[in-house]
Amino acid sequence: MRSLLQVSLAVGVGFAAAACTSENIEPTPIVVTVKRHAIPSAFELQFPAEWQAVMVAEGIMVFGPSEVATFREPGPSVTVYRVRADRIAGSDEEVFENFLTSGPLRGKFGTVGSVEVAQLGQYQGLSVDMKREADEELIAMRGKVLMARTDGGAVYFLSATSPSEIWDEAWPKMKAVLDSVQFNE
Repeated sequence: MRSLLQVSLAVGVGFAAAACTSENIEPTPIVVTVKRHAIPSAFELQFPAEWQAVMVAEGIMVFGPSEVATFREPGPSVTVYRVRADRIAGSDEEVFENFLTSGPLRGKFGTVGSVEVAQLGQYQGLSVDMKREADEELIAMRGKVLMARTDGGAVYFLSATSPSEIWDEAWPKMKAVLDSVQFNE
């Protein structure tokens, strides 16, 4: 569980670098030149060519513009957290709630709406929209957190985050990244 706590705490970093939606907006389709990231034994996804993939820690990767992925500026990003099967226990609902409570909810984010069933890659999982209001220290952010458990038992949390003021512009790219995820385990 220590690993889940580390990963859960790291979600605050992902949310701080990049967010949450209170309404379901269907984005206008966009054409994006993409790069592909693949770890044959774990997952693969496509992300905009102008973005970078940065390994933050074991099991945590951030995809976003260079200045965002390296935590120099806030902006749109997708963060992937992987927790090995032997480091996690409980139902999907319990695991998701624990992750949210240990991560984004500790980081002043609140949920918008309720947890919903969602498709992530080839697996059915859970998702929730999140939002953080601006205060003296932090900018307003929006985000979406998704979770899926693979057939091998590993659990993936993906968070798409962005400053609230650019969410509508950033969401189509982040959604395209989320929609491209496939798991190899």
